[in-house]
Amino acid sequence: MTQHEDLNSDVELQLMRDEVNRLKRDLALVDNPEAICSLGQMAFDGDGVEQNSTTAAHYYLLAAEQGHSRAQHNLALLYESGDGVVQSYTLAAEWYQMAAKQGNPGSQNNLGALYETGKGVSQDYLVALEWYRRGAAGGDKSALGNYWRLKPRVDLDRYREIANAFIDQISNNSPLIGDVSALPYPKAITLYAIKFVLEDYDDKLSITTDSNFIKSYRNVRECLASSFTCLARDWQEIAPEDREAVASLGGYKHWPEWAIPLKQKYIDEGRASREALDITILVTKDRMEFENELAALDNNI
Repeated sequence: MTQHEDLNSDVELQLMRDEVNRLKRDLALVDNPEAICSLGQMAFDGDGVEQNSTTAAHYYLLAAEQGHSRAQHNLALLYESGDGVVQSYTLAAEWYQMAAKQGNPGSQNNLGALYETGKGVSQDYLVALEWYRRGAAGGDKSALGNYWRLKPRVDLDRYREIANAFIDQISNNSPLIGDVSALPYPKAITLYAIKFVLEDYDDKLSITTDSNFIKSYRNVRECLASSFTCLARDWQEIAPEDREAVASLGGYKHWPEWAIPLKQKYIDEGRASREALDITILVTKDRMEFENELAALDNNI
């Protein structure tokens, strides 16, 4: 055998050894999703190898399919950004969901963001809030900020809708005695909603310095306060035997003599004050509990 043939043989032998080593490494990786994910991270960062997001996505997928939450999260990030893969918010949401269900705080936050914006999933603020809350509980600071930002807004939108429904109703017809069965929402919920929105305007008034805003806020606040008092005082559960008579009062602006017994039966200032106070205490308590919840979540981070 010539020297040239010896060299060719050595090269072929080395290539065979390299291929065997590669196969051994690949076989070892099959049962080691953590190692596969790490290879993906190296490819994504360009750590010791050429930076390649497509290669990173390949390794992340291999590990993600084995249930590795960090790989699922990283793969979702690539699908959300379109880095190394064709952008797909739907696939991003699917992989975030898998990781989030395993308790990955980053995925819980990012999944919440998709639900908030409606990207890849149906927009749902309540679902977004729940994922933000879970992410914050898991220590994700962004999730805490998102939960702190979104929850008051969602609550305010909901309660403003309820309050406005009652205000619209009484703006067209404010009866001397209102039958709560005619309310668009239950009385206790409506009282709570009006008080919640009232507190929001009090907050706005405490921080704004713009005279135009102050005037506008005060006008709205006056309307809300009046509606709150009206609901607590003038709207009650009407006994079946009184409903016809109470309904007929809708055409009166002042109390007719025959309705005085109804007024004495249903208009009770003390009861209205107690009901209003109970709702005020409840709204204050719930606002404080939210602040305490934020503080407790912040302590986890």
